[in-house]
Formats: sequence, C-alpha cells, structure tokens
Amino acid sequence: MQNEGKSMRQNARDVGGIPPAKMRQGASREEEKKYNEHIITMLKESMRDEKTDVDYYAQMMEEMVSEGDKEIIRDIRNDEIKHYKLLQEVYYELVGDKTEVKAGKKSITGHVLRDIENSLFAELDAVANYRKLYFSFLTLSIRDIFFEIMSDEQIHATKLSYLYAKYK
Repeated sequence: MQNEGKSMRQNARDVGGIPPAKMRQGASREEEKKYNEHIITMLKESMRDEKTDVDYYAQMMEEMVSEGDKEIIRDIRNDEIKHYKLLQEVYYELVGDKTEVKAGKKSITGHVLRDIENSLFAELDAVANYRKLYFSFLTLSIRDIFFEIMSDEQIHATKLSYLYAKYK
C-alpha cells in the first residue's frame, strides 16, 4: 500500500524498487527478488515487441489495397506507439530510470493474408502477456495501463480478423 504523500516510485523504492507484486504468502526475499527481476524482463520484452510492431505495421500499410484498410493498420500502428510510451512510463515508475529498447527484426512476408494472420496471432499472444503483467501488480495505476494495452490488443485482433476475412 502506498503511504500518503509519497509518489508511487518513492513507495516502490521502499520495497526494493518495485511496488508489491502478487506473490504467494511466505515467499523468501530471494524468491521475491527473482520474481521482480522477471517482471522487469517481461516489461522490457513487451517494450521491444511494441517497438518492433510499429515498424512491422508501417510495412503492412504498404500491402493494403484500399485506403480504409491502410487506415485500420495505421490505427493499430499508432496504438503500438502509444503502448511503447505507456510501458516506458511503467518502467520509469518501477525503476526510476528511463530506458530505450531497440526494435527487433520482423519483416512482412509479401503475402497479405499470411501477414494478417501472423499479426492476428501475435496480437492474441500480446493479450496473454499483458494479462500476466496485469495480474502481477497491486498498484491500480499500473494495472490500469496494462488493462488499456490489453484491451487495445484485443481490438487489434478483431480488426485483423475483419481484414483476414476480407482478403481471404
């Protein structure tokens, strides 16, 4: 729980750099430390994935036939940019440091339907990942961020399902 008058980051430092995560009762200090390191790793991987997706969706826009389809992909790409920024905020709140991660390498195949299908399943994987992160925190403001991202990823999957059906 946060103490009155303290920022989330100040309170996080009181418990070893991370707000209390949901751990089993009686976990040792070493188990807690490993768990917290795992959460930071998941967060950085999510940041890398979001940044990679920004580039990927920029490439996918070029594959789309209609302006409406390009707009759908553009909206998804813009959400991925927003997600990266939100994850940077969470990282800063947890660690007290700003970080940049490099995008991974992910290229379109040149087959529109295959690229849409790959993206659809990647978005569903992202939902599962953000659900894990969501349940890892007690701090409501952080949970709200993960809920927002998770909801956006579900919307992306729905939009990609539409495009898949359209291009099939």
